Amino acid sequence: MTNINLIGIETSGSSSSVALLCANAQGNARVMLRHNALGQQHAERLLPMLDELLEEAGLQKNDIHGIAFGQGPGGFTGLRIACGAAQGLGFGLGVPVYPVTSLRATAELARAQADGLYYIVSVLDARMHEVFMAVYCQDANHPDQLETVQGPCLIAADQVFFWLESRRPEWERHAGRPIRFLLAGNALAAYPDLLQGHEGIVYGPSGWAEADTIVRLALPAWHDKLFIQADHASPLYVRDKVAFTTQEREQGAGGNPKAGLPSVNSSQALPEQPGPLPADDYLVLAMDESHIDAVLAIEQAVQENPWTVGNFRDALKANYPGWVVTDRQNTVLGFAMQMLAPDVSHLLLIGVKPGFQGQGLGTRLLAFTENRLKEAGLDMQVLEVRPSNRQARAFYERHHYVQIGVRKGYYAGNNGESEDALVMQKHVA
Repeated sequence: MTNINLIGIETSGSSSSVALLCANAQGNARVMLRHNALGQQHAERLLPMLDELLEEAGLQKNDIHGIAFGQGPGGFTGLRIACGAAQGLGFGLGVPVYPVTSLRATAELARAQADGLYYIVSVLDARMHEVFMAVYCQDANHPDQLETVQGPCLIAADQVFFWLESRRPEWERHAGRPIRFLLAGNALAAYPDLLQGHEGIVYGPSGWAEADTIVRLALPAWHDKLFIQADHASPLYVRDKVAFTTQEREQGAGGNPKAGLPSVNSSQALPEQPGPLPADDYLVLAMDESHIDAVLAIEQAVQENPWTVGNFRDALKANYPGWVVTDRQNTVLGFAMQMLAPDVSHLLLIGVKPGFQGQGLGTRLLAFTENRLKEAGLDMQVLEVRPSNRQARAFYERHHYVQIGVRKGYYAGNNGESEDALVMQKHVA
């Protein structure tokens, strides 16, 4: 292929944009952008803006080779619009797609300013005095790329610096040098009293990356063959709970529940032995490749026929939502993996580290997946469980999953034998 034409779509912020990247055989790339500031017209304006770009470049829709889209986190409706548009165009044109997180795109805006000297902290406004956050540093092996230090998570705006300082010692040991933080993202403008003016902090762009940044990040991914099939695309939602229940409000709760945070400082000691920790000491994060080793160890400890490293990597590349729950020391204590189909969520795996079972971590992960499917516009989750696994069956039944069928010979067993799977289902209101 001599020329490459890629489309970028971004609607996860308050505005929307479409970009067209045209790269020639020599590697020279030209990017054109159309921007729409009227949030309520995201869906209406996307295709007209795309048509304008193609006409300006003298191209047709069938000249497009791939589509990149802003995956989120961000506004719920905007995320679904971008993903839906990418899927629709991908299906219609028979081309692959590539998801780019809003936080990674934000970091890209600050990469030149960081110049490999700073850890880039992307902070995007999640409303209700919370921010979506991720941390990046320069990739040691590829100076023009960024490595994920902390994957996307949700955190209270007033806890950002406390949390960063709690992680600094570990990151400095890993980096082998002192590190400084560079903050970038529209949360800087949303919460200036909480995030700006801190001594020792460098500040970068305070905007939301547009489609031109999305599509530029997609070009190396195209060369590395990282694009995925359109039906594997899905938005990235990080918020696990957007409102308290009626019962919680009656008990005096208000506002939005905060994501669990490490709540230690230099004067506090961590428990030496595993034991129950308050809910706020746990953080649920989007799973990425850096978590696979820890997740695999848990999987091998709790499953008779565990997934392999390749299975987890393939699932993440296919954009299946995966989650880990960590403690105050950033130790992975549990994980869950699900697949979102057009009409139902399929809980593929869930596991909690031995020694930490029975403390509510499995319940928290299960609830997280249920909130995730509701955000995706679904109302049902299904799963399989071995009839012999009485503990797991009791766990699901406590959370109102009911058996709807049996899959014969679903699980591999010893000596060539197999075991049926009970299919369980829950309607999530």
